[in-house]
Amino acid sequence: MDHISGLPDELLHAILVRLRSARAAARTSLLSHRWRCVWAELPELVLGTDDAQPPGSLADSIDAAIAAYAAAAVERLEIAMPSDIRVSARGIAPWLRFASHRLVGTLDLRVQCQDNPTPKYSRREEEQEVELPVCRRATRITLFLGQERCSSCLRPAAGSFAALTYLAIHDTSMEARALDALLSSQCPRLENLDLHVTLVAASDVSLRSDSLISLWYHAAKTRRLQIVAARMEKLWISRDIEAHTISAPKLAEFWVDCARVVYYPHQDLPVNAERRVLLLDVGDDSSPSLFGMFNKVDELKLSICIYMRRYHEGFTPTMLHLLRKCNSIKKFTVTYCHSGYSTLRRASWSLQASDITLNSLEEVEIEWTSGSFQEIEFFVRHLSKCTATLLEKVVIDCTSHRTSTLTNDVRERLSRMCSPNFIVEFNVTNSSVDEVN
Repeated sequence: MDHISGLPDELLHAILVRLRSARAAARTSLLSHRWRCVWAELPELVLGTDDAQPPGSLADSIDAAIAAYAAAAVERLEIAMPSDIRVSARGIAPWLRFASHRLVGTLDLRVQCQDNPTPKYSRREEEQEVELPVCRRATRITLFLGQERCSSCLRPAAGSFAALTYLAIHDTSMEARALDALLSSQCPRLENLDLHVTLVAASDVSLRSDSLISLWYHAAKTRRLQIVAARMEKLWISRDIEAHTISAPKLAEFWVDCARVVYYPHQDLPVNAERRVLLLDVGDDSSPSLFGMFNKVDELKLSICIYMRRYHEGFTPTMLHLLRKCNSIKKFTVTYCHSGYSTLRRASWSLQASDITLNSLEEVEIEWTSGSFQEIEFFVRHLSKCTATLLEKVVIDCTSHRTSTLTNDVRERLSRMCSPNFIVEFNVTNSSVDEVN
């Protein structure tokens, strides 16, 4: 006796949703008349992910599944085409229209748009224009539309995405004015925005939002970026941008990748604003003017690359000088490597380690990837002469094929010299190299 067929539709839906495939769910129609239309009212539709079919057949099967869907609303619509199958913007249109009319939750569309046959848009320009219809009841939308060389251009329709709180747009192009309008007026409840796009033409971009909390901004061809977001707490900016204007009084975390010029006009700030962030993560490609954006940074993560002269004789004085200039630093990580010169020369330098006070220093990690260990040993010895009351140990991670030079005698000698100021801990992570002694 078939007890499963006697279950209510809601329970059958819960079972079929776990298949994560509308096609697999539709196959249950063969079981009996009772199952014939159960799949067509699933709260979630997952299409394309498991369909090993020719490109045309796969797109047709998705069209057929959408046409056969009987429920008044779908809570999740997920369409993922295999990476080796291209679909035209015209082919995507009915899927997006279906989402506009039926979706009450999440849209996740991941496809590879057809490549543009010529360097410039030609007869297929209209076909490659992807219109995003208004989805008033959608709460989350994720759009992956191909590759950077793809000719698709996303154009949101006029209207309000009233319920939308999360939006991700990747691998397509957009007009700057469409991007401005989408965030500034069409998404009143948007909290998280993830952009990885290319602007149609080099343009200034102005993003204003009273609801946005986090933003990942990666839009090629952006000249100047203005952000006004009263609730924003997290901001990531990548790609080269000539200038930024950021007004976000609640900003707590800020990442910048390859920003050339960054400024923060004081007229955009409340009078006597503290301009404080909890975390600032920057690299050596970031402009020094970035640090003028804030009065206080609770945690600074700074990655820099220091190039030494031929024999690296300046390594120790350079590191000690850097520590002296950053005497409130808590963690200091050094990756030491060079191209093969291992002869050590002692250059004359006047900096005395005993004059350096590092009252906040808690952790030192040295990643030794290549070269002579003599300079590492020299640096650690002088570090032990600094005043660093909170520093308990120095960790040396050995990842080089030259770890054989790090004998037990060297380790013991260095440990004795640094004690009782701190201990020296060695981690050999290259398992293919046998330790000696």
